[in-house]
Amino acid sequence: MIMFKLKPFDVLYFGSGKTLSVATSVKSIFPPYPHTIAGAICSKIHKKTGIDVSQILKYIYGPFLFNEAENQIYFSIPADIYKVRKSEKLEKIFFIEPLWNFLKLFNPENTNKPIYVNTLAVYKGSNEIEPIDNGLISKNGLKYWLEGKKTEIENKDIKTFENVFEYENRIGIKQKIETHTVAGEDSVFRISFLRLKDNWAFIVLVKFNYENEELQKANLDNDEKMLDFFNDEINILKLGGEMKNVYYKVEKVGDIKDIFHFEKPNLSQGDKIKLLFLTPGVFEGDILKIKGLKVLTIILHNYVNLGLSSPCFLRKYNFIKRAYPPGSVIYAEVEDKDEVKKLWLNPSDGSNNFIGSNLIIYTKTE
Repeated sequence: MIMFKLKPFDVLYFGSGKTLSVATSVKSIFPPYPHTIAGAICSKIHKKTGIDVSQILKYIYGPFLFNEAENQIYFSIPADIYKVRKSEKLEKIFFIEPLWNFLKLFNPENTNKPIYVNTLAVYKGSNEIEPIDNGLISKNGLKYWLEGKKTEIENKDIKTFENVFEYENRIGIKQKIETHTVAGEDSVFRISFLRLKDNWAFIVLVKFNYENEELQKANLDNDEKMLDFFNDEINILKLGGEMKNVYYKVEKVGDIKDIFHFEKPNLSQGDKIKLLFLTPGVFEGDILKIKGLKVLTIILHNYVNLGLSSPCFLRKYNFIKRAYPPGSVIYAEVEDKDEVKKLWLNPSDGSNNFIGSNLIIYTKTE
């Protein structure tokens, strides 16, 4: 497996999947989606070799944030972690949990929760709190979250977006995606780019499908040759809207489980677990269907739109999918432990059109 560390030279823009109207104002999302990074990597291979790159990736993990000063990986913060309401500084964190017991004050069955949600998640305490919907958690902090050691998570384990990047307003020009040329008259719009602060970078881990005939045709059939390929010239990728230049470093790494060091729990039928999406969760319709699980409750701040718009080198496609954002938490009951085991750090291979989505870890809970 190969790890890419990406350091932008300039500002970046990542689209949300919503259609861009002429003469309007748009704002970059953060963090970018896995298929955005995958597209940048595949585009470079296609440009240099001319091969069909639609099936050359096996898996992609990330992107995650990396703090070079701390030598620490950061992930989207779990949606069950809250802060003091309207506080400017993150002084204390709180946790919301499913309300399994009946309340005299109100019955969850009498609320407008979805029918497939067993109960609601609440905070039991006297503080006024609100979600940290713009934050990251360190690998150390996430390890404590998985182990249920809430008191071990410190303020230093959590970063708000203000610690990581800042927005920069500029004027953009709408382009034709096929040719990257100006779309026509009145194509100017205002755009809020993001600029990573010092010591921050994106990291993404990639497993290439070396059994793919196109990669074999290009003599790129193992990690060593792929490393030589990406180190052959100037280490630059074109990333995001307006195809900004991003510098990268590549290195060969071990298995994803060896990098994260998260312990996979042993499961039995009937166990209650909570799942965390490290990348967007793609689902069908209004009900999340996960093989082997009965969903009990869902904690998230909003939905996101995953947009896919590309010539694909062979055919053009353009569609939008509704998904859970990274950091979404789901409580569920195990119905088939063998199916649930397959979820652990096993992202989509692209069969749902969004490679790298559905990267999940989980832990047992009461």
